[in-house]
Amino acid sequence: MDKIQAAALMKPAISRWKALRYCVQGLKPGFTVLIVGATSASGCLAIDLARALGASRVIGAGRSVARMKDLGLDGVVVLENDVKATDWSSLGDVIVVLD
Repeated sequence: MDKIQAAALMKPAISRWKALRYCVQGLKPGFTVLIVGATSASGCLAIDLARALGASRVIGAGRSVARMKDLGLDGVVVLENDVKATDWSSLGDVIVVLD
């Protein structure tokens, strides 16, 4: 990674870190996080940040099943073009939703 690419990651990294840090204040480690847009640059960063902040289960929601399989998620929700067709039933007890 060159310095331009590293600099480009700062905004998504800081925005995800601030959002997650705010959302998990006061939560005991072991909570579940749903990351909508898990395959985006900020979504990919949020996966590791969520774990570092105490999440024991990280679920990703996105359109690319193949891409989500490579992200080390504990579960996936495939977003359909018709939102009514998206199956959210496998989520379980999600405490934090990052969109």
